[in-house]
Amino acid sequence: MTTDRATLSHLRHELHTPLNHIIGYSEMLLESVAEGSIVGLEPGLRELHENARQLMLRARARRARSICAA
Repeated sequence: MTTDRATLSHLRHELHTPLNHIIGYSEMLLESVAEGSIVGLEPGLRELHENARQLMLRARARRARSICAA
């Protein structure tokens, strides 16, 4: 594995855990919004959740392409 690929692989790994935490935490908060215990945060939480999901999907797709190209 080249140095560039190793660096990218490490970077993807470093992003994976925080993104999973963001996704999980935003899901938990969205459940609280649905129950009515949090008011007024739904639009921002939905945007946060969707953006984190999109980043995770892009990282996985890029990883899959790099594995296939190797």
